[in-house]
Amino acid sequence: MAHNEPDTATRHLARRVKEVRTRRGLTAQQLAEALQEQGVFWQRTTVVKLENGTRENVTFNEVLALAYVLGVAPVHLMVDPDSVEPYPVTEQVSAPASAVRSWVRGFKPLDDTDPRTFYTEVPAVEFGKREDHPDRYDWVTDVARYLSRSMGRMYKRDDGSAVLEVELPRKESHGEPGEAAER
Repeated sequence: MAHNEPDTATRHLARRVKEVRTRRGLTAQQLAEALQEQGVFWQRTTVVKLENGTRENVTFNEVLALAYVLGVAPVHLMVDPDSVEPYPVTEQVSAPASAVRSWVRGFKPLDDTDPRTFYTEVPAVEFGKREDHPDRYDWVTDVARYLSRSMGRMYKRDDGSAVLEVELPRKESHGEPGEAAER
């Protein structure tokens, strides 16, 4: 990998694959064979090209298969858990590795992302689960505070869960009582 080339997410992934593969005692050939058993038809040379930086693209299916075969969560291949360096999210955007890890896990938006948009895709069963990760509580609290200031009130239940009561504006009915208004 040339040192004067820009750092990319793929290069981070390549370094992590090599680190984890080596730690697991696997050769590039053994990793390729394990990937083939999972339907990803890599050769030893494909692994070597990824690790030395001459293969610049990896599909999402390949990332998932690499993580599965190496026995780690995809986030641990994508973003080094020990890194303090900025992580290149795109060619124009980088963020602290810890922030990127929280973002990839769906816990917190990156700084320049609108939290109202980000949190709309959080499944209801995951929203507010504090025990999953400490960052999760922070963002839930942040969103709830934001919403409660503008639209309602927030309180905690005896079990420690948070409740946000939101009062939405009522639509005026233009018909008889009990009749649905035409649109």
